[in-house]
Amino acid sequence: MFSYGPLSATDASPDGSPGGIAQLKLQAIGVLSTIVYSGVMTLILLMVTKALVACGLARKEREGLDIVLHGEQIF
Repeated sequence: MFSYGPLSATDASPDGSPGGIAQLKLQAIGVLSTIVYSGVMTLILLMVTKALVACGLARKEREGLDIVLHGEQIF
C-alpha cells in the first residue's frame, strides 16, 4: 500500500506515516519501473522461446507427437 498520510493513519499514528507526497512519488516510480522491467524481461523471454521453438519443435507440434514419435495415425 502506498505510504501517504491519510491512507496510512492508525490509532497509534493518527497523522499517518511520514513522507507525504514525496514518499508517494518515490513509491509510484518504484511501481512503474517494476512494471516496465517485468514487461521488458517477459518480451525477451518470449523472443528466446520463439527462437528455440523455431529450431524444429514446431514441426513436431504441427504433426503431433503420436505421428512423429510413434508413427501412429488416427483415422
